[in-house]
Amino acid sequence: MSKEARDKAVARVGKALYGSLWVGTLADLEWERAGELGGRDGAPISLPMDVRSAKDAALACFRTHAADIQVGQVLRWLREQGIDCEAARFDADKFNLWFKKAFAAARIPPKEARSIAIRKLLAEGHQPGRGGNIPLKRFCVMVRAECGMHCDNKTVERDLKAIRKAQ
Repeated sequence: MSKEARDKAVARVGKALYGSLWVGTLADLEWERAGELGGRDGAPISLPMDVRSAKDAALACFRTHAADIQVGQVLRWLREQGIDCEAARFDADKFNLWFKKAFAAARIPPKEARSIAIRKLLAEGHQPGRGGNIPLKRFCVMVRAECGMHCDNKTVERDLKAIRKAQ
């Protein structure tokens, strides 16, 4: 199997274990920003003087560190469960059977699944609506594809508004 199949499996388990706290994969921009600042290892960094740049830098370093911890923990736990996580030997079919059995009762609620998808897309740099870089309707389609759910645009817009308000 491939590294891609293994990474998708890790993301599924991560979302199931961490819920809305799952950081998941980082946008390339976040990863590069954290590397430029020396913040990939969780060490303190010197933040830029302007507030917006400081916020972006701090968030990139935090998410990088959190993602490293979370992915490492998930991989370790999967090995303890008897799942071979080496990309070349990863068996997606075996994993899917195990996952359905292990997480039968731990299904992510729909609102949380949408929130995870919205946060991920925002972190990847997709900014919907007026002043953004993508039309709101297209963003709603992307959210539905990411979380695998069927919902109307108003539901996604309501969730997006709540997430932006909380930030």
